[in-house]
Amino acid sequence: KQQLDFKMRDVGGYLTTQIEATGNNEGLCSLWRKAKDYYQRRLWHQLTGILLDLVKREELQKGDDLWQLYTNVIADFEIKLNPLSLVDMCTPVVNRFDDAEEALQFLEKIGDKVKANTEAFVMTRVLIGKLQLVQFKDIAKTKAIVEEIDGLLSDVEGVGKVHAHFYLLCTDLYKLE
Repeated sequence: KQQLDFKMRDVGGYLTTQIEATGNNEGLCSLWRKAKDYYQRRLWHQLTGILLDLVKREELQKGDDLWQLYTNVIADFEIKLNPLSLVDMCTPVVNRFDDAEEALQFLEKIGDKVKANTEAFVMTRVLIGKLQLVQFKDIAKTKAIVEEIDGLLSDVEGVGKVHAHFYLLCTDLYKLE
């Protein structure tokens, strides 16, 4: 018999640690307290809003704070999240990666998780295209991704923020061609 070796996340413990560590910053501490409360009460929608605020906080943009937030909290209930919200939470996390190859793998993993939602999947492809263009300077791969996204976007009704990010990528590609 093989033993499965996986560690259960201690989300409550992580959030408590963050509350204690940010006691001198009332605004941030309040967000951590709300996150813990919503998590314990399983209020996923409200927790999503708090996490979207947290990933944008200046105080978390250093070291591996965002990665810790992802691995300790977000990853625990990402299947319950709105797929586009998951991608929105992961975008600042990706921007903190030092290694572009690791960032690419992370985005592809997130893309696999949200592929049932066209807009969320397109957003991961846009982020991958941006990475290919900016970090890898690979115009051919970026062009292929843009063509793939263009086909996918024809299935999306209306125009939303995903379109805006796509057109921004197209503009950046056009500038470099």
